[in-house]
Amino acid sequence: MNIPFDVCANNHKGNPNSVDANRRTNKENDILRIINFMRARKRTYVKEIIRELGLKHQTASARLSDLKANGIIRETGEKVERCGVVELVEQGSLFV
Repeated sequence: MNIPFDVCANNHKGNPNSVDANRRTNKENDILRIINFMRARKRTYVKEIIRELGLKHQTASARLSDLKANGIIRETGEKVERCGVVELVEQGSLFV
């Protein structure tokens, strides 16, 4: 069985529930929803994604980690509602 990459594997240390959740999640759909949401704003934070897209905290946080790991978003150094703010990385004259 092909198990998708788990950006949070170091955090959960192989917890069976977390491994199973990683197998079941539709990462591509969640990532596209977040990117499309961010295109209208250019920046966001995890609590905003939870509210606006209806994702669970763990899902939103993991997908933001995936996007950061792939260089699609970066942290701005700002905080809103005690959450770090992220922005789309500009590539040439276009945002991702």
